[in-house]
This record gives sequence, C-alpha cells and structure tokens, in this order.
Amino acid sequence: MSLTTLPNEVLSRVLKTLCDSDLCRLSLTCRHLMSAAEPELWSFLEFHKSDYHHTWDLDVPPHFIPPTKRHPKPIMASTDNSYQCQLRGEKFFKMLRESYSNNPARLQVACYRVTHLCTVVNPEGPLCGIILSFFQNLETLELHGTDPNADFEEIPEHDITWPSLPRLRFAKLFGHIPRNIVKWIMKSSSTLERLEIGLLDRPICPGEGEWGRYDPLPEEAIGTMWNGTADYGSLNGDEGMLIPRPMGGFLPDGVELDLPKLKHLYLCSPARDPHNNGDTGSEDGGFEEDELNGEYQMKYSWSTRAEEATFTAWRRLLLGSRESLEVLVLDQQTGAEYTEGDAMGPEDYVKLNRAGHVNHALVALVQDLITDRNLFPALKWVYLYGFAVGVRPETRPDLKVPGGRLMLALRERGVQCEARLGGWCYFDYAGGSANWAAWGYTSRDPAHDDDQEEDNFNTVLARV
Repeated sequence: MSLTTLPNEVLSRVLKTLCDSDLCRLSLTCRHLMSAAEPELWSFLEFHKSDYHHTWDLDVPPHFIPPTKRHPKPIMASTDNSYQCQLRGEKFFKMLRESYSNNPARLQVACYRVTHLCTVVNPEGPLCGIILSFFQNLETLELHGTDPNADFEEIPEHDITWPSLPRLRFAKLFGHIPRNIVKWIMKSSSTLERLEIGLLDRPICPGEGEWGRYDPLPEEAIGTMWNGTADYGSLNGDEGMLIPRPMGGFLPDGVELDLPKLKHLYLCSPARDPHNNGDTGSEDGGFEEDELNGEYQMKYSWSTRAEEATFTAWRRLLLGSRESLEVLVLDQQTGAEYTEGDAMGPEDYVKLNRAGHVNHALVALVQDLITDRNLFPALKWVYLYGFAVGVRPETRPDLKVPGGRLMLALRERGVQCEARLGGWCYFDYAGGSANWAAWGYTSRDPAHDDDQEEDNFNTVLARV
C-alpha cells in the first residue's frame, strides 16, 4: 500500500508526524500528495527557535497556544539555531514579496491558507507592508519587532486602509512594530478573545553622536539645544541613558473601542529607574551615580510623556473590554542597562522598587477603574509582575505601597490576585533600544541562566 492509497484521515495523521522539510519534498511528488501536504505546511507558520515560547511566555496564566503545541513536528538540531531560523524567515518573506510583484492572485490564495502566524519582524522589513493584508484567514497573529536599524531610511507612517482581519482571535504585539501597523491590526478588535501588548516606541539616544538618528516627531521636538538641534523631548546632557519608551497612540483614532469578546488582556511596558525616588518622574538626561548600600548605581532618564500616552491607550483597552474581561495581566519591567547584570541579578534589581514608586502611575489608573462597581463584572483574576506590594512573611499585601492597595481593592471586589517578582527591561544605552525579540530569542536576560531566571520571574510575592 502506498501513501496515495491511504484514506484521507490516515494520511493526515501520517503527515502531522513529518517535519517541514519532509513535507516540502513530499508535496513535490504528485498532485494528490501536494494537496494533502500543503495545508500542513501553510496553516501554522513560525520562524524562530523551537524553544522560543518556552522561555518567553509567562507561565501564569496559561498560554493561548501551549508551547508544546507550537512545534509538533521534529526539528533537526543542526538547523534549530538563530541563524537558520533567520534565513528561513527571510527567504519566506522574500518569496511573498516576489509573488506580490509577479502574481498577486497566487499570493492571495497562498496567504489565505495561513491561520496562525508567529514571527519576528524588522520594522523596516517586508512584513510591515501591504503583504500582511493578504493573511485574511488568520486566527492568531504574533509579531515580535526588532530594534529599528539606523542604517535604514525611516519609513513614514501613513494610515492603512487595508481590510481588517475578520477571524482574528488572538493578537500578540511586542517590541518595535510601526504604529500604523498596530492601528490596522486593532481594527479587528471586535473578534479578539485574547490580546497581549508590549510595544516599544522608536529609540531615542541623545549621546555618543547619535543625535539625528531619527527626525523628531512633533511631540518630541518641543525644544532645542544650544546648537539648534531638537531636544528629543527635553532630554539634557551628552551621556543620557534613556530607558526605552513604551508606545502609546497605537489605537484607531476617533472611534470608541469595542472589544466585546476579549477575555484575556496582557499589558507590558518598560518602567522607570527604581533608583529614582519617583517624586517628579524626571525626564532629565545625563547619568548620575547614586550611592546605595555602599555601591554606586547608575541613574537613567525616563519619558513621562511616553508613559502617559501608553496608559491613555491602555485605559481605552480596559474600558473597551469592561463587559467581557476575565483575566488581566500587568507587567512592568524596570529599565536596566546591560552592565547592571554584572553587579546584580534581576531579582535584586526589582526589589529596589520596594517603595512602589515605579508602579504608582499604573496603579492609579487601574484602581480608578476597578473600584467602580459597575465595571468589569466578569473579572476573575489579576496578575501583577514587577509590582512592589509590601511583602510580609504571610505573603499578604501592605496598604503602605500602591501595589498592596491595588491588591486589597481587588479582594474587596472578590477578584483573585497574585503579585509575582517579574523581571527587568535590559537596554543598550548606546542605541537607546531594547531587543525584546530575535529570531532565536531564548532568554529575557542573556547573561543569566534561563531556567533560574524563569523561576525567579514567576516567584509569587503575595496573593489575595
């Protein structure tokens, strides 16, 4: 008996055990096997290492797609590395670009077969264009944007008029993704069941000859330096270390956001320097040294305007899902330049926020909403990562810190809440960027052991 004579249900089971390369070879043998293999090849597309989701995603609450379901087919160890993943992804999207130029109708047929797409993207690259609009049958879309490359010419952001994604159930948008792309994806908000946002605005680096890397946006060029150069948002000093800015303004303008099916919302952003006392939320540049426990620590700049714009967008997301939201995850990752890892681990750095000033603004936003008895009737769970909650031996929150007050307010509403240690946002001060995504990303912190950091990241500090 040959493969061509097998019943379709048996053949489908056989094909699910094959790796992608074997499926490709099989599809070239005859029309019958091509028609059977192509759905397996195209329905679920991922371009990264096989352990990507084991080390990046949170353990709690459960994943939308379990990591064990991501790569059900065996992958040869010799090809499961960052470089090979990058080549496969780049070749795939190059093929799509060529199809768009030569035969758009064929591209439309091919892309319509894809129901799940997860990939790292370059903000100036091929996916951030009209090709993305061809994936009209997507149910899940995960984009992890890399740091914009200074060697590329910046692409103007125009409003996108492509059709929205009518079947999209899960969207995960992390890192540097052009704002207009995010706005277009969010036009599909009415069908979303789960949304995970961790967007970074384009880098600003005021030091080491990097002025002028990008032309300032109107909201950034609010003043000038002594030499007439735009000040990039009131940053002062030649050696400023600006923590990567969270992205705001990524929702469609002029419309009331409606997410009637959204049950799970995960919101992540960098956060201000825990060494700063947080009284004013300073945006001053330069870096100072602050003596702490007999050692000198670096101090960074922080954009309060970017934070305010981000929280404004987050508020719209919360209000848009107020009738259906069941699980809310808030993740604030305090900014740390790469060299911080030489002196301490993430768990030590996060604990510097013991007074809770890093989380004060976000707590004020969320608590204002959840204390309204008419909002969020379906809310069951809230998870806090990177929040100071005033830990006591009995793992109870403390009213003296903002995070503790938020937990106690949730308890009054009958909502279960856990505070977890969380991590930090590593960034490169020379480029002003954080690499929250890479083709072969395997750890939030490249300088520390993956397993140990994952355990620390999910350490429970308090629960109610």
